[in-house]
Amino acid sequence: MKNVSQALIACLLFGPLLISLNCYSAETADEAPPPKTLEPEIKAEESVPQKSSDESTDGLSGGEQRPLGKQGVLTDRVLLAVGARLDTAFSAGDPVQQGFRIPSMRLSVFGEVHPAIAYRLSVGQTREFASVLLPQLLPSEAYVQFKNADSFLPSNLNLKVGIFTPQLHPWWSTDLDTLPFADYFSSHRMLFLGRDIGAELAVRIVGNLGATLGIFNGAGIYGLNTNNSKAFTGSVRGSVDLGDAEVEAGWSGYRFSQSSAGSINYKSSWVSDFFLILNHSKSAFVLGGDLALGAFEDNMAQFAPTGLAVFLSVSLADWLRFLARGESVRNPPSGNGGTFAAYQLGPAFRVSSQVHLFCNFQYSNMEGAVVNATEIRLRLVI
Repeated sequence: MKNVSQALIACLLFGPLLISLNCYSAETADEAPPPKTLEPEIKAEESVPQKSSDESTDGLSGGEQRPLGKQGVLTDRVLLAVGARLDTAFSAGDPVQQGFRIPSMRLSVFGEVHPAIAYRLSVGQTREFASVLLPQLLPSEAYVQFKNADSFLPSNLNLKVGIFTPQLHPWWSTDLDTLPFADYFSSHRMLFLGRDIGAELAVRIVGNLGATLGIFNGAGIYGLNTNNSKAFTGSVRGSVDLGDAEVEAGWSGYRFSQSSAGSINYKSSWVSDFFLILNHSKSAFVLGGDLALGAFEDNMAQFAPTGLAVFLSVSLADWLRFLARGESVRNPPSGNGGTFAAYQLGPAFRVSSQVHLFCNFQYSNMEGAVVNATEIRLRLVI
């Protein structure tokens, strides 16, 4: 409780400081949200600063000067762009992760070599391979994206090839700095596929309705591909505009298999996920949830997990949001048939379009092991 109290005091001290910084820098230009697209976008782990029309040219459009969009979504063809993200955190109450740490860092280069060909390369810590004592800076994304439309129009057909996260859920497959909260859901980490090497086709069917279909090695990005495993993914996603509100819903799933039944390396799993998100712009709140069902099997055990996650974001001011989320997994594949549950809430301060501060207070229970933890995370996106 002492550590939690210290973290709470630090959060209360940081809050007014950030408010004053925000007011002093004022008039900080509001960051426009990235355009919604159903296909995998050219996203970077960073927000690209807006350039004025007289700063520079892209060198590829006959000298015509045009700006870049926010959140790494290119609005014109740029051969090379560089960005970075750094998360610094102080944790208290968790018996494993206490004190100061760097939970996430990323360096990315991205761009377009042709109106129909884009690329992205990223190195940094990854959610698939990192430890408390020895964070890893390793290749986390490396892909080429082919599309049938220029940079100014939503593409009806996209093909992505390389290392990336399959399109499974808007809170999982997107970049960390585009999420409305500090980190990914623990339930999604347990059930969803992480980054892998493969190819994914995205198609805009009609209007705001789209679908994806992918095939991957199934060995992750650090496992040796021995042609012994494979994974198939798919998703359908759409949205409806209701005036002051937008409703987004979708389904996604994957099927993974390794070796044949009876062999020592045999593994098999599938997960099917359904999500619904309500974004009400007039009252500035977002409410969403998802339900995941699946089955995991190897030579030692079988699990049939059920996952549930709910999220709420309420905007209290231009510089302040209140976040709350809850999640649970019954029969998690990493457990012994028990139940995992976690609840998190706290404020998020917006100092500028590049700097955010999250104050998270979390309760978690993994098969009777209860943890009450506090984390203060400062995120810098360039």
